[in-house]
Amino acid sequence: MKKVSKYIAYTIITLVLGVVLFFYISLKISVPVMTGEVLLDGISSDVKIVRDNEGIPHIYAKNKQDMLFALGFVMGSDRLFQYDMIRRAGAGRTAEIIGSKTLPVDILFRTIASNANFKEKVNNLPENIKVELNSFYSGINYYLKNYPKPIEYRILGVDPEPFSIEDAYSVYLYLAYSFSPMLKDKPMYDVINKTVQGRDLNLLHSNKIKGKTITTVIEEKASSLVSSTYANLLNIDQLLSFLSPIEGSNAWVISGKLTKSGAPILSSDPHITFSAPNLWYEAHTIIEDGESFYGHFLPLIPFPAMGHNFHHGWGLTMSYNDDMDLNYENDQKFEQRKSLIKVRGEDDYELSVAVTKHGPLINDIVQRKELISMSWGLYEKSNRPIQAFYHLANAKTMEELKTAVSMAKSPGMNILYADKEGNIGHFILGSLFKRNANTPSTAIKDEFDFGGLYDYELSPHRVNPDNQMLISTNDRPDHAKIEVRGIWYPKNRHDTVEHLLKERESWTMEMMEKVQTSSLDIFALDIRDTIIADLESSLGLDELEKLALEALKAWNGESEISSIGATIYNHFNYLVMPEITDEMNEKERFQYCTTTSSWYFLQRLLKSPNNPWWDISTTTEVEKRSDIVLKVFKSTVADLSQKLGGDVKLWNWGRLHTIEFPHPFGMNKVLGKVFNIGPFPVEGAINDINHFRRKGCQNGHDVKSGPSTRRIVDFADPSTSLGILPLGNSGHMLSPFYDNQRERFLKGEYRLQLMKEADIEKNKAFELLIKKNN
Repeated sequence: MKKVSKYIAYTIITLVLGVVLFFYISLKISVPVMTGEVLLDGISSDVKIVRDNEGIPHIYAKNKQDMLFALGFVMGSDRLFQYDMIRRAGAGRTAEIIGSKTLPVDILFRTIASNANFKEKVNNLPENIKVELNSFYSGINYYLKNYPKPIEYRILGVDPEPFSIEDAYSVYLYLAYSFSPMLKDKPMYDVINKTVQGRDLNLLHSNKIKGKTITTVIEEKASSLVSSTYANLLNIDQLLSFLSPIEGSNAWVISGKLTKSGAPILSSDPHITFSAPNLWYEAHTIIEDGESFYGHFLPLIPFPAMGHNFHHGWGLTMSYNDDMDLNYENDQKFEQRKSLIKVRGEDDYELSVAVTKHGPLINDIVQRKELISMSWGLYEKSNRPIQAFYHLANAKTMEELKTAVSMAKSPGMNILYADKEGNIGHFILGSLFKRNANTPSTAIKDEFDFGGLYDYELSPHRVNPDNQMLISTNDRPDHAKIEVRGIWYPKNRHDTVEHLLKERESWTMEMMEKVQTSSLDIFALDIRDTIIADLESSLGLDELEKLALEALKAWNGESEISSIGATIYNHFNYLVMPEITDEMNEKERFQYCTTTSSWYFLQRLLKSPNNPWWDISTTTEVEKRSDIVLKVFKSTVADLSQKLGGDVKLWNWGRLHTIEFPHPFGMNKVLGKVFNIGPFPVEGAINDINHFRRKGCQNGHDVKSGPSTRRIVDFADPSTSLGILPLGNSGHMLSPFYDNQRERFLKGEYRLQLMKEADIEKNKAFELLIKKNN
């Protein structure tokens, strides 16, 4: 018996060691090539790639085609699996390698792509852009064909397919969907509008309030609007969370009149769901007798979505403009478009999508019996996203950049610009819909009222304003001359940034670091004071609750890791939203808590102490704000006591507020323990400038999204700017640049973004020569 036990133990140990050895060898042999020489036929002249000590490749080439080949080579070497997964998501091909678990993802993207005409857009690309794209994909494909595959492919037992121009549009579709919450929000509002009685529904939205909308009679069909109406989309979003969907952003520019150097300073930190690896790829490209450009690249698009040269640069944020309409469809004439979705280990899935003159029918996606069509700015024939990226990267002046921005009709973005000549600008990318002023755009509509697009020049662009600053934080544009609808965040971050920028007139990049990483929300202090006033008028607090109240009073409005007041304040907000929306069905209540508009709602309600929304619908009493504040505060203290112990002094924010970087394999709990990075305590919160945010009111304070990169550029000397990535530039676990920036990122520190050859040489870590085979 002992011999059998020993044999079993040895067998298990051998198997474990074998797995570990396989894992290590697979990783080791697939480490990106960063030194030596590569001899090949695909280029016209030699290319040098220097990686600095932060892992940023600096590509020296004699012409643009060779530069793009080398860019594809390094991006493929560092991010091959990530890019493959994102293009598969956008193309509706994840189930092919994952299995039926991701089939809903594929059905969604095949459905919404059915009206996008991407093949036609590829065919209509100008020849010079096709040449440059093909040079880039040739570089990726060379790496794919000639070097060992990343370990993820070995675990899955599949081979990656070559990349092509069509993949750029798949990535674009994926990113456009992640920019646009309307497909989830509008079915939710539709249910709320038909099931909530006796409450002002206008308070729920981000748009300006025009009177009241109160439902007095519930529709007979309301009972059929079950809460699972968009559960499918929520499940899809959970699956996509491993692939960095975009969530929000900060960016601002100040003119040289407010800086020590006398030149504009650009600050930019787009917010994206955290993942391993992070989404952005940094590279510096130098063409002989041409331009030197420091770029932040999206997957499989070789034209930087953000970046700067020695003359100008730009950052971006989500605009959250509403460029999507969902309509109950009366037109019975549709075209059926069929496709087969391959599902690993199972039979192919045959998908049939009905397309109307307004757009595809999505009733199956949102799980409704009624026919619902989707109109989207992305479907506009004039939408030329790849041309927009191309011309952004090649613009020489502010006017050329503005023209480039006009070429893309979706997704909605703000482009914040600055240049060495002293100009600053804010340009709106995306289509602004003309709609009937009397019809709500936040729900599914009975009538199709799309009246075309507003002219691009009518968008709320701004150039060189009198106050010398432009700020974009996903908030409503106040300076619009036309009616603009959206699902914006309130002004918390915008006004906090503005408040800090007005404190001085001699800014430097180092000073700007403190603003960009600030965990302050000036609105929070007003909300705190409202809570305190209601609690002090109550006689119902026990000793622990009184101690918690004193800690809240002492709070300075900053959500730092060690803060106790931040814990109490943020957990109160976490619990109060489901309490004041009890009139909604459970699914709608918790989905609404994930929306940007929910913060508008809370802020409006706190200023209205007797509003009917404060009343609990299931009690006979008529509750007011003070009643709910007391009830929720008691729940806050009880909950924190259970989670963190009975000593208020130990209720530090970092104990609740943590961040984890999930890998796509995190869908599997076992593999997630190997591939995910974290968790780590982190400061910041929803509505802070340092926008590390939870998502909703069901999963605690685990951070889901936040700054995907931080950049600060002073155009007095753009050659040495500041930046940081959440992890690192490589997606390979054994690369020295996999998560080499993480600790500094979490501490709010920065590194240099180098453009001078002498600085690059001084900080050189590796050098690779790609040589033409003569």
